[in-house]
Amino acid sequence: MNVLHLPTAFGDAIDKITILQIKLERITDPGKQQNVKSELALVSKALFEATEPTPELDILVGKIRAVNAKL
Repeated sequence: MNVLHLPTAFGDAIDKITILQIKLERITDPGKQQNVKSELALVSKALFEATEPTPELDILVGKIRAVNAKL
């Protein structure tokens, strides 16, 4: 898979991660699940190479995920 590296804000990366997590829970097709897992791993790796997990970050991720789940 070709990967496009783009600069992005932390909030955008977190938003993308939460959307991918929600997709992974809802998609039943194994092939599509694998694609989502791969993308989630790439975005997560990039984010956590740039910052360290903290309790505050966990809270922010939870809030963004809740909003995205409603959307």
